[in-house]
This record gives sequence, structure tokens and C-alpha cells, in this order.
Amino acid sequence: MVSFCLAGVVVRATFGFFLLVFLFLLADSGGMALWVLTGCLLHEGGHLLAMLAMRVPVRQVELTAAGIHIRRGRESLSPERELLILMAGPGMNLLAALVLFLLGWMECSAANCALGLFHLLPARGLDGGSILEICCRRFWGMERGEQVSKGIFCILWLGVLALLALEIMKNGLCFQTFVLVMLALALLPAGA
Repeated sequence: MVSFCLAGVVVRATFGFFLLVFLFLLADSGGMALWVLTGCLLHEGGHLLAMLAMRVPVRQVELTAAGIHIRRGRESLSPERELLILMAGPGMNLLAALVLFLLGWMECSAANCALGLFHLLPARGLDGGSILEICCRRFWGMERGEQVSKGIFCILWLGVLALLALEIMKNGLCFQTFVLVMLALALLPAGA
């Protein structure tokens, strides 16, 4: 693990993170890997900028094989501030996609658009899932909101499994199947 301090924030990068980036770059035959990695940095930068703008202290940034995790200070945030921080990552990707599209950089624009929309999916572990949980709790109350959001997560996961089954029946095992398996595992509801 590599660890250092940058402007008072502990940054940690695991071996798994470097291995994943290496394999991602190695497997990239179409030249999209750098655009996707840049989009990931822009996404997390959006969250960090929103936190900075709202004076929310950042305690740690951890780069792992499972993604980039930003840990903030222990202070409690209002649902509105939490939503703004959550939407800032996908918002940054979608804004970058628009700017890059207008500049004619279609591949980079497409990568940022896909990342922004993917992170808005209502799945646990993604920004959209956290947004859904906050909105459900706000609308239905804490207990009922948790139940509603878990139900939506399960329906989404079953949909991904159905797509996976159709993909295997149609094409057998291939790269798209691998991607759907990874997506199904990533979206696996907690406690399922």
C-alpha cells in the first residue's frame, strides 16, 4: 500500500488499485482506458469540489480495486448537502461530456457521459443508490424508506441477472458477459 498526506488529507492506494489500472490499460485495444480513467478522476474531483465549497472536511481518499472512496470528517450533513455532494460527481462527468462534445472529442465525451449516467443508477454503492436512499428516507421516513430502497435495489439486481442470462443464451461466455457478471456482483444487494 502506498500512503501519503496531501494538503492534510491522507491518500492511500492499494496494490489492487494499481493492478486493476494496469490490467485495464493492458486490456484496452480501443484507446478508451485513458478517457475512462480521466473521467473517474473528474468524477471524484466533482465530489471533492462540492465538499470543499461546502467546507466539509475530507479525512481520507482511498484508491482500491473496488473504486475510489472519499472519507469525510465525522460531522453530520443535512440531506440537502449530502445530495449536492452525491450529485456533484455525476454532474461533473455530464458537464465534461457536454464540453468535450462541443470541442469534438467524441470518445472522451462518450466515456464521461457513460460514467455520469452509470453512477446515477439507483444501485447500492453508486451515487444514484445513495441519492435514492436519502430521498426514500425523506419521503417515507427512516424505516419505510429503507425498505422501499432495498426493494428497488433487489429489482434492479434481478434485472441485471436477467440480462446476464439472456446474454449467455445468445452469445455464450464473452467480454460482455464478464462485464454483466461484474455489474451483477457490484449491484448485489447487501444482506441478499
